[in-house]
Amino acid sequence: MTLLYGEVKGLRNQNNTLREVRNNPSLSLSKPLAELSYEESQELTLDEDDIGVLRDFLKVSHSSHVGFGESGELIALNAIKRDEVLSDTGLKDILEIIINLHTPPGA
Repeated sequence: MTLLYGEVKGLRNQNNTLREVRNNPSLSLSKPLAELSYEESQELTLDEDDIGVLRDFLKVSHSSHVGFGESGELIALNAIKRDEVLSDTGLKDILEIIINLHTPPGA
């Protein structure tokens, strides 16, 4: 049930992201951070849950299926089954926020 709940929550996040993209097709910052309104800057801010997801993903444990090599590349530590969940819900959305935050206008 927990995995099913996580999948549903992830699909809802993806659906919400798709709706936002349809309403605002501009994915890169068109203004410097200092010129953003409060609402715009909140969309680009990671909250405590987002940071927790990233921290958990970066932790390497013996029970984890993924880890990082000596040069920082993501590697499989064990055989990974198809459709196996490898991160907490929302990792993709968090990475998109980070990419958008660091994408120069017009890129």
